[in-house]
Amino acid sequence: MMRSWTGAGAGIAAGALALALASPVAAQDEAERLRRQADEIQKVVTEIRGLEFKHEVKKGIQPRDELRKFIQAELAKELPDEKIDALTKAYVKLGFFAPGTNFKQILIDLYAEQVAGFYNPETKELYLIGDQVGAPEETAVLMAHELTHAVQDQNFDLLTMQKAIVDNDDRSLALTSLIEGDATVVMVAYMLRTQLGGGLDVRSLPDIGAMLKFMTKAGDLFGMGGDAMAKAPKVLTENMLFGYVDGASFCQRIVKARAGYEGVSDAFKAPPTSSEQILHPEKYLDPRKRDEPTEVVLPDMAKAFGDGWKLLTKNVMGEFNTELLFREKLSESQAQRAARGWDGDAWQVWEGPKGEITLLWYSVWDSEKDAKEFKDTYASFREKRDGADDRVPYAFMQVDNLVVVVDGGPDPDALLKKLALAETREGYGGAAIARKPEAKPEEPSGKPGLEPAPAPASPFVIRAPEGFEKVEATAKNVVEQWKGPMGAEIRVISSPAASDDIEVVAKRAEAALAEHVPGFELARSQRDRAGNGWRLQFRGEREGQPYQYLQHIVVLGGHQFTAVASAPEAHWDEMRQDLRRAVRVRVAGEAPPAEERPQPREPRRERDPKLY
Repeated sequence: MMRSWTGAGAGIAAGALALALASPVAAQDEAERLRRQADEIQKVVTEIRGLEFKHEVKKGIQPRDELRKFIQAELAKELPDEKIDALTKAYVKLGFFAPGTNFKQILIDLYAEQVAGFYNPETKELYLIGDQVGAPEETAVLMAHELTHAVQDQNFDLLTMQKAIVDNDDRSLALTSLIEGDATVVMVAYMLRTQLGGGLDVRSLPDIGAMLKFMTKAGDLFGMGGDAMAKAPKVLTENMLFGYVDGASFCQRIVKARAGYEGVSDAFKAPPTSSEQILHPEKYLDPRKRDEPTEVVLPDMAKAFGDGWKLLTKNVMGEFNTELLFREKLSESQAQRAARGWDGDAWQVWEGPKGEITLLWYSVWDSEKDAKEFKDTYASFREKRDGADDRVPYAFMQVDNLVVVVDGGPDPDALLKKLALAETREGYGGAAIARKPEAKPEEPSGKPGLEPAPAPASPFVIRAPEGFEKVEATAKNVVEQWKGPMGAEIRVISSPAASDDIEVVAKRAEAALAEHVPGFELARSQRDRAGNGWRLQFRGEREGQPYQYLQHIVVLGGHQFTAVASAPEAHWDEMRQDLRRAVRVRVAGEAPPAEERPQPREPRRERDPKLY
């Protein structure tokens, strides 16, 4: 997003400055003094960074209202309204945005509020924002940051590097982290040399990024914050900060490892290609052991979707944003565990003729264990994001260290089969990775794919009471559905199991019900008599009317089958026994019945005080 210019955020610049200074920035109009001061700063930046300026840099002060106009113009150029609309729908589907988010306005407000200065590699101009120009020492630190961008550009051509990356935000984030991290480290080095007596060097400092991260969490104390920052979705604010904070840690590690800035210059010749390398510099530092991401090339999915569907956007998530996504609904530690081991991915979001949105996500992991951790975490995340009663169809598949996700769509199983034909390559632009022997071709072309394991038959036999009628399922993941008198209903739902442990599955189901069912009250929760299933009885509200529910969960072949029988509370006493007897678990080896027919009502027995 808006990557054709680089600059210091107010919070990051002020945060670094606060290592030595605590006075507020006072806006002054001192353009002439600024130009003279910049010539002196430029000499120091050259000494620190070890790069020569090849030509003069145009410098100036820009009022904040002019900055806003500049941002609006850049946004119109790089993210026109059609693209903004597509990205908004995608981020809502993923779970980064709440419905109704005004993405365009948030971006304008956020950058207009937070930017303290910037260098534009297109025009080769450097500007500080008027209200950030104050005392000479403070202005000098900001100028050192922006002059570093100028000398980077004159030696490495930033614009060409940035524009070479297409539809890969993770790779762009890694490059931004190198660019901004380098400038932030030089900014701190300049401050140490000119304002703290020169006795310290960045190589002797602890992790600069960790210090900045601590400072930015302090909010307005060090210049970070403001209304736009507080209101913006985390995916925007965290990605904005990542380049400066984690980028500074990354570049400082290179300076320490190579005993100087020569290693950072070498990094511009072979830039990091993933947020994984920024988060774990040891995966980048040694060129012989560098952990390059696996490139995933998805097949053409248009025919699999059919008429009326269109591709909204496609991209790469990466380790950092995978973690960030899961942190929207899960704990930070769980999100970090799930994102570690990332080796590559690609995702797409499609829109159907009725506005329905579908997510396709193919990911590669360092190990089968890492892949399972991601798959299980995504299942938990999805349940919290969409609710336990979500009726959007979806399908998961894990084969060794690969995970394929289809969230929505006209036929998730067919899309899953097609999506599994994705090719993987060693590094971006590298050679294709040979598939494993168990891979099977889908088409005569010989293009190999991965055959998803079919879902097993439902373990439930439904003996529907008198007056119930089998109806067409209202969602893809509903195996069968029966409608009865007085609003009663029986449904059997199939979904990928988050765990093989039935107790774990049951506890997650309880938590999801408590979060998403209005008026939820749990009456019973216990293993079934066979010991391999779980039964729940609970109360909840549906469209403002109180209902009673019986729920039976069985995990079979990596799938979770849930039979749900429900009726309005006003009719519960007269229907409860029939609904209990309606759901039976099939005996092992028993064939599914060819046709389910309503069963005659049995004579009513005395009510059993136990649930089952």
